[in-house]
Amino acid sequence: MRTAANPSDIGVKPPLRDQPGQVNILLVDDRPDKLFALTAILEELGQNLVVAHSGTEALRLLLRHEFAVILLDVYMPVMDGFETAALVRQCVRTEHTPIIFISAISVTDTHASKGYSLGAVDYIFAPVVPSILRAKILVFIELHRQTEELARNEALFRHIFDEAPIGMALLDEDERFHKVNQAFCAMLGYESEALTTMTTAAITHPGDRKRETKEAVRLARGKGAVASLDKRYLDRDGKEVWASTTTIRISSNKGKETHRLVMAKDITDKQHIQELERLTYQLQRTNAELEQFAYIAAHDLQEPIRMIGNFLHLLEREMGPDLSPRAKDYFAQVTGGAERMKAIVHSVLEFSRIDTDIGEIVLIDTEDAVRREVAVLAETIAATRAVIKVGPLPSVRCSPAGMSRLIQNLLSNALKFRSKDTPVIQVAATASDGWVTISVRDNGIGIPPSQGGKLFILFQRLHTRNEYPGTGIGLASCKKIVENHGGRIWFESKPRRGSEFFFTLPSAHTHAG
Repeated sequence: MRTAANPSDIGVKPPLRDQPGQVNILLVDDRPDKLFALTAILEELGQNLVVAHSGTEALRLLLRHEFAVILLDVYMPVMDGFETAALVRQCVRTEHTPIIFISAISVTDTHASKGYSLGAVDYIFAPVVPSILRAKILVFIELHRQTEELARNEALFRHIFDEAPIGMALLDEDERFHKVNQAFCAMLGYESEALTTMTTAAITHPGDRKRETKEAVRLARGKGAVASLDKRYLDRDGKEVWASTTTIRISSNKGKETHRLVMAKDITDKQHIQELERLTYQLQRTNAELEQFAYIAAHDLQEPIRMIGNFLHLLEREMGPDLSPRAKDYFAQVTGGAERMKAIVHSVLEFSRIDTDIGEIVLIDTEDAVRREVAVLAETIAATRAVIKVGPLPSVRCSPAGMSRLIQNLLSNALKFRSKDTPVIQVAATASDGWVTISVRDNGIGIPPSQGGKLFILFQRLHTRNEYPGTGIGLASCKKIVENHGGRIWFESKPRRGSEFFFTLPSAHTHAG
């Protein structure tokens, strides 16, 4: 971290990226006193502050090092800030590096307009407000870190794709091969250059094209994200190559399919069965690692979201008297968005914990478990004057945490989606063939038949947030919990006449394990 004791220290350049986690920030000004002031303002951010006394010196540094943001003085001798910025933008390495102009003289809006035309992200007039400048710089520090992380992830994906022992192919939206790995080429006897001029249909056996097209259409319409299919390819010599394929739908942030990732394993030789079993184990382990990654990613997202919310509140409080009604509305919308993102991240964490929190499968007194959850919801039940009817209910084999979440989610939904009538909720059960079917019936608003397909999908909601709060994770969690216990979950409903949810769990007489 750069620490300056007095303006004369500004001539000493610190080593770049000398501490793990630090980013480089370039300060460009010909006046030591201004550099000293900027350093004093920014040093508490704990980053590596690098100074340059001229545009020429700044350009030399930019050719050798990466910077998260550049603070650039406008009025400098020989080469002013505008000329320096123009040369920065001409270099491929720095064409997207954020530039903030700092000018000690507020002449006209012309200078600011010129700065923005050169690709500046901001134009600040002195005297600088320290807290606002630090808040702006923090945004670019976080953006730089996220960009670096994205680049690392892209490099990792390319390495995994290229070095994978099974065939992998990336298809574009026209089903053309955008990229293939060496294993895919070896399986079919083609060079990669030849395959990237072809469509997947061109090398698929005519008898399997219809099935593959059906799966492709299903993915394109958003009906699932993954499709598995055993199919026949035709190699370079026209011979059949049986392959077990898994296709993953890759979408843009607007939900439109942009690519499909195909993983293909040659199963022509029946001796490969043992190898497929090994790969299945590896995939299961990879799925576990991916679930852990989802948990870690969601956990790490909480801090930047919290930081954004805090700085928004600080900015609003500091600028409050100067904010127009429209600006206040903008602040409210952005703050609301941050809160919703925080709730979504929390929901992702909850969902990712389901498998790890399942715990030991034990014999559960179902009736006692339901009554405990009724007690937890006592305040809501009293406020809605709901009537809860329970049992008798047989014991089941389930994890305590899973049973608690199941009952709580279903009861909460029955209370939330109530009609104008007094809520009446009935929890009942039947036992048959080693399984117990538990039902939760209500007299609420019901579910339209056309909307039922969305009910158990993560983050799918049938109502707007203004109508009913929530993130759309409850029933998806219930489905995952039930299926982890080997059961199934479904519902029956009529609009305005209530709903009944059913789920099955192993009975007390089922052999444990």
